[in-house]
Amino acid sequence: MLTTKDGGKARQVENFEVLINLVTSLGASYNPIKDNLKLVNLQALHTDAAKVLNDWTVAHRNTERLASLRKDEVKNLGSLVTLIAREVKICGIKGEVLGDIKGAIRQFRGYKAKSATEAPSNAEATTSGESSKRGGFNHSVSRKYDAFQSLVELLENTPEYESNDPDLTIANLKAKSTYLDTLVSDYSLSLVNKEKQRVQ
Repeated sequence: MLTTKDGGKARQVENFEVLINLVTSLGASYNPIKDNLKLVNLQALHTDAAKVLNDWTVAHRNTERLASLRKDEVKNLGSLVTLIAREVKICGIKGEVLGDIKGAIRQFRGYKAKSATEAPSNAEATTSGESSKRGGFNHSVSRKYDAFQSLVELLENTPEYESNDPDLTIANLKAKSTYLDTLVSDYSLSLVNKEKQRVQ
C-alpha cells in the first residue's frame, strides 16, 4: 500500500484490513445479522477505501511534483531575467519603455515596481529602504510568473530589443512564457483534483 503524508487515513485503511483478517479467521462463527457487516461487504468496503486512498496518494504526489517543478522554474527564470536585464542595456532602449521594462524586472525580483526615471522622495531616502524591500514569502510564484509574462510582452513590443543569444530571442522567451502558462494551469488543476480526492 502506498504511504502518504496523510498517515491517519492510511492507518485507518490498514487497521480496517487487520479487522477483516481477524473476522476472516473466525470462519463460520462470524455471522452478523446486518448485511453491511457481512464479510463480503466489509471486503468490498475495504477495496473501495484502498482505491480512494491510492487515488489521493497519486494526486498528492502529482501536486508535489508540479510544485517542485514550479520552484525549479522560478530559479531558472531568475537567471534568465538577469540576462535579459543585461541585454536590455546593450540594446539602447530608452524612455518610458525602458522604465516599464525595468519595472517588470523589479516586480519579478520582488521589489516595489516604479519607473527607473522616478526619483526617490526625501521621505523614501530616509526610510529603512522600504522602496527596495523584497516581497519575501508574499512574493508568490504566481506573481513572479505574471511579472515574467509582462516582461516578455513588453520586449515583444519593443523594436529596439534584439538578441544574438538563442535563449533571449523573442521566440524563445514566448515559448518559455507559454510553457509557464501550461505549468501554472497544470498545477492549479492538480490542486483541485487533490482536494476532490481528499474529500472522497
